[in-house]
Amino acid sequence: MTTDKAANQAPRMHYIDGLRAIAMLSVLLFHSYLYAGLNHLILPLGSNSIDLAWPLQFGHYGVNLFLLLSGFCLYWPFVKKGQRAEPTLAEYAYRRCRRILPPYYMVLVIFGGLGFVQVLTHFQIYHRSVDMQFVLGWLAWHVFMIHNLSPENVLALDAPLWSLALEFQLYVLFPLFVEAYRRWNKRAVLLVVLALCSLYRAGIPSVAVTDDAVDHFVLASSVFGRCFEFALGMYVADFLSKWPQQGKSPISIWDCIFGAAVILAGIWRFDIFEDAAVGVVDAALVLAASRVAGPVWHFLSHRYFVRTGIFSYSVYLIHQPIIQAVGPRLMQYHLNTLVHWALVLGILLPSLIGLGYVYHLLFEKRFMSAPRKRASTVAQVAKIPVEVSTT
Repeated sequence: MTTDKAANQAPRMHYIDGLRAIAMLSVLLFHSYLYAGLNHLILPLGSNSIDLAWPLQFGHYGVNLFLLLSGFCLYWPFVKKGQRAEPTLAEYAYRRCRRILPPYYMVLVIFGGLGFVQVLTHFQIYHRSVDMQFVLGWLAWHVFMIHNLSPENVLALDAPLWSLALEFQLYVLFPLFVEAYRRWNKRAVLLVVLALCSLYRAGIPSVAVTDDAVDHFVLASSVFGRCFEFALGMYVADFLSKWPQQGKSPISIWDCIFGAAVILAGIWRFDIFEDAAVGVVDAALVLAASRVAGPVWHFLSHRYFVRTGIFSYSVYLIHQPIIQAVGPRLMQYHLNTLVHWALVLGILLPSLIGLGYVYHLLFEKRFMSAPRKRASTVAQVAKIPVEVSTT
């Protein structure tokens, strides 16, 4: 017999938390590659050699996985029958803001405050000069979640925050995607989204004001250029809602052809289809992870991955400025390569994960589910179980 508490909880998809952990660790390793000296580790192989650090430069693709998981988790309650009633637009907006904004705004207070300290004391905290006007502008752009539209602010002070603005803008589009998937064929909707994103990205060189890489990044990584991964995550959620533990898979030959075509397009025109192709690979990973008792499911459902994935948002928010501050100072000692790697992987990154957990306990955990009174009231009226959020 289940307890009242267990009866009121929907099962958590642990492999989704495991995937969040993988995405977060990928981004941490990427920033260690950029700022902490993990950019080479040569392994001699006879007359040749191999650089073991080479894969770390692709760690930024963890953001692609985060975007796909966001679409998946938001759409899952809409397609998984019996979990909960669909929220109203007001409830949806409230839940998203409550979940994302409090820990995000606290990060603005911390790193914006450090910017003010640098201005007032002239002590070099950030590896760039800042003045009062810049810090105030940085805060204004970030408070309204539009900093990914500003080349000057998109990667300033705490670079990973650019993707939070993108996600927030995707949350605004989410109700439109839901309605489109409801009214029309989902495969056709996804194809249209891919076509629009690709046409937009193909047109960037002709509309970009300068050849500056940051300007191109702002355009390519805007909501119009990155909504495919989010829509694809919703598409995968619909798949899994129809995929029984035993029986025929809902994945058709056309889905396989579509996925293969996107990956080939990414090889052909990397600048246009790069993120879409990575999104397809991530979608395949989610589908593989969803097979209960399979090897991928077992790996990603390990308790350490699951626990880390639960507070991965906090680690993501705070890690980059710390790596950028500590990494160069560590490199000044010109340590042996293996010793340097051991310090970064064995001390710096675990410390960052620990700090992220503390930040999670202080500023994130209380906002991860709806207030008990509100959630209980909604559940009582709708006569449905209170959800244990996977978002």
